[in-house]
Amino acid sequence: MKNKLLFLFLIMLFFFEAKANEEFTFDVTKIEILENGNKIIGTNRGLIKSNTGIDIEADNFEYNQTNNILKLNGNVIINYPDKNYIIYGNEILYLKNKNIINNKNGIKIIDQNKKIITSDNLFYDVGNNIFTVTDNVNIIDNINYYKISSDKINYLKNNEKIESLGSTKALFENNYSFKSDKKLIIDFLDNTIHATTNVEFIDLDKNYRIISQEIKYFKNDEKIITKGKTNAYFDNIYELNSKDIIYLGNQKIVSSKNTSSINDKINNTYYQISNFNFSLTEEILKGENILVNSDYNKPFNDNFFIKSGIFDLKHKSFSTQDIEINLKKNTFNNDKNDPRLKGISSSSKNGITVVNKAVFTSCSLENKDCPPWSLQAEKIEYDQNKKVITYDNALLKVYNKPIFYFPKFFHPG
Repeated sequence: MKNKLLFLFLIMLFFFEAKANEEFTFDVTKIEILENGNKIIGTNRGLIKSNTGIDIEADNFEYNQTNNILKLNGNVIINYPDKNYIIYGNEILYLKNKNIINNKNGIKIIDQNKKIITSDNLFYDVGNNIFTVTDNVNIIDNINYYKISSDKINYLKNNEKIESLGSTKALFENNYSFKSDKKLIIDFLDNTIHATTNVEFIDLDKNYRIISQEIKYFKNDEKIITKGKTNAYFDNIYELNSKDIIYLGNQKIVSSKNTSSINDKINNTYYQISNFNFSLTEEILKGENILVNSDYNKPFNDNFFIKSGIFDLKHKSFSTQDIEINLKKNTFNNDKNDPRLKGISSSSKNGITVVNKAVFTSCSLENKDCPPWSLQAEKIEYDQNKKVITYDNALLKVYNKPIFYFPKFFHPG
């Protein structure tokens, strides 16, 4: 009877101290009060309530009233209904004065029944509602359909923002894949993703991949902006090497103001182009200061130099201004020649290129003793299929002096 009265007295004394302290109240199976009431040890599991609205369950705890630190271990559950999260762990330290929760050796956080966060370690700033989780971090959101794996993540809950630091892999809606070596920021309010350093973005549905030093993705607009050197691969057909590109996913249009290269694997054609706009749906390429290299993987090929032009890659046609075509060096079975033609405009379809106000010569660029002859014409037609060059109203000039006029003239090309 005396032992029961003593135990009841200790509980009443303990609750009085806790309530006067206005920090925690305890509902536990077994309690030890040491160091003149400054240290409280609870065992055999119990419930602890904080004056800030946090409910805590643990197998064992140790509370130091002097520095206001609560040590918890064994199946710890921290529930904060006001902020809609639950924390599960085995060893947790609650620094009440600093309003900080620390955890080591494994943690699980469930946020608003949406996000599930697991990691080895946790640093939680309760006042600012910021979770910092490190080592083997994984986030799964089954409502918004995304998964993130990282070395370190800051979850700014009030701002609905996730900052992933270090090596990061993320998958959104089982469709969009992100990889980053340094930082990836997800802003759920703006619905944007911003990643830096060796970033790879893959759209598994639309079959394209973009690699750059910095990528920003605007999900509402299906828009991507890159900064720095960028490589992109579309439909296993087009390979783009560029800088600072803009990609509009809904329209499937990619553009950049910088000098870029596009490799068309189907037509075996290489484009060097600046200030370009490329519709992947229509396969229409527009740009300026263009170099086109057909049959680029062969030792001899045709090169087109164009001031500005529009290319229909699907139908192998184009229209341009100010064109220069360097034909294959072996066009006339002499690879020392440099056959070429220039014109003020051109168009091409089905392998037949028409150059207006054109000039042709095969004079070698390296041989200064080559006679400076040329054929000038109202129109020159270059048939790549038949390997024939045809002239309308042609004038042969030698040393810039007219020698012969031909209403119609053609030769192999």
